[in-house]
Amino acid sequence: MGKGQALSVKEKIAYGCGDAASNMMWGMTSSYLMYYYTDIYGLPLVAVSWILLVARVVDAFCDPAIGYVVDRIGGEIVPRLIRALAIPFGITGFLCFLALPLSPTGKVVWAGATYIVFGAIYSCINTPYGALAVMMSRSASQRVGLNAFRMMGCQVGSLLVALLTIPAITWLGGGESAAQHRYGMAVYVLALSVLGTFLWMCVARGCTVRHPPAPVRQDLLVTLRHLLGNRRWVLSNLLAFFYFVGQAALFGFALYYARIVLGGTEQLGASIITFVTVLLFTGVPACLPLAKRMGTVGVGIICLIVQGIAYLAMAVAGASMTGFFFCDGVDGSQRHRDVPR
Repeated sequence: MGKGQALSVKEKIAYGCGDAASNMMWGMTSSYLMYYYTDIYGLPLVAVSWILLVARVVDAFCDPAIGYVVDRIGGEIVPRLIRALAIPFGITGFLCFLALPLSPTGKVVWAGATYIVFGAIYSCINTPYGALAVMMSRSASQRVGLNAFRMMGCQVGSLLVALLTIPAITWLGGGESAAQHRYGMAVYVLALSVLGTFLWMCVARGCTVRHPPAPVRQDLLVTLRHLLGNRRWVLSNLLAFFYFVGQAALFGFALYYARIVLGGTEQLGASIITFVTVLLFTGVPACLPLAKRMGTVGVGIICLIVQGIAYLAMAVAGASMTGFFFCDGVDGSQRHRDVPR
């Protein structure tokens, strides 16, 4: 394929399917897994905190590890890796929300094991996917088109989960009790997992690696030394760290905040998640002009400061619905501008 030859719309759609699959399950685990563990499966909050912490630590090592493996083997492995992990991605995602009737200790072990394994598989399929666009085309304009379809997939996956989850588990379970929600959640996540597997298969079969990078045999310690010596890389990762701390708090606590502070129901929490998800995407068009004017890192720092002020204002607003949604809107509109791209 020549540098200027256009990719087909079919291939671009196939590429966008990957982010749709990722964001469906990312949305479920980031927004609803803690609620499922505490309110539906009945796990102690301390145990849930440890599960989430350990899973994130494991993920922190999985991402660079799979990137290192792909570098050493070469880019041609990426579609095969995605195809091999598509089914495990769906199975482990479903198992995270499968409530087995175990002892209290058994429940904690089951929840921790399934979530940690799912997180590792998520990293191992999503990290190579992130590098796929540059292997499909050397044309900058074609890669812009690929990323546009990727963003559309991200929007569809995120909004699907934000809009449907609470109504779907209530309808599928046949009621509002914990047992009914437990059944409804299992059926709903099973459907999402099957769909996610299918979407990843579309990526593996529909995307062609035309320009695979040659294997890189550089020593791991040398690679780490180069990265740590790159000031912009370090700053970008620090910004990403604070960004994801805020995002985890915003999405993970939304259902609890709606119920305990605002005096609403889980549906209000789902509405908050939907509201923020929509604002995430409305903030995207402002990213490029702001980055050109102020620099990527500068924009990230300013947006983090604005978000911090918004969080403080939420605390002052208390149970005021209007005050909360205004502050939440300010926070959500900044989120896609935080992380340097």
